[in-house]
Amino acid sequence: MPFPLTEYRVYKLYFSGYNHIWGWASWRRVWQSYDVEMKLWPEVRDNGWLQDLLGDYKLAQYWRQIFDRVYLGEIDTWDYQWTFACWVQICLTILPNVNLVCNIAFNEDATHTSHENNKLANIPAAAMDFPLRHPLL
Repeated sequence: MPFPLTEYRVYKLYFSGYNHIWGWASWRRVWQSYDVEMKLWPEVRDNGWLQDLLGDYKLAQYWRQIFDRVYLGEIDTWDYQWTFACWVQICLTILPNVNLVCNIAFNEDATHTSHENNKLANIPAAAMDFPLRHPLL
């Protein structure tokens, strides 16, 4: 059975297999598995792990290419390694149904987000309504 990457948006928050990279937090025990070098990647790359996890051949090939490029140092980033670490541990992410973070750092001084015309730049933040109802898995 594929990893539950479906996003459930019935409540004010939802569980997802996809982690977001802005305005996030984690538990120490989960972050301790983070490995910027992705040393485990060669071991799991060719055994069908991504296909089993994602349940979709094209999606698995898409992520394989990304993880290959990160592993080879062709992409200067930290976040794909975080996704890999979360997926290896079969972690779920809890996300709000509204955007709580406005990333304003899309400019020439930024390390990775230098394009001001990026569709992710300056997405307005919204307020979270309380109380929260906990979704069922």
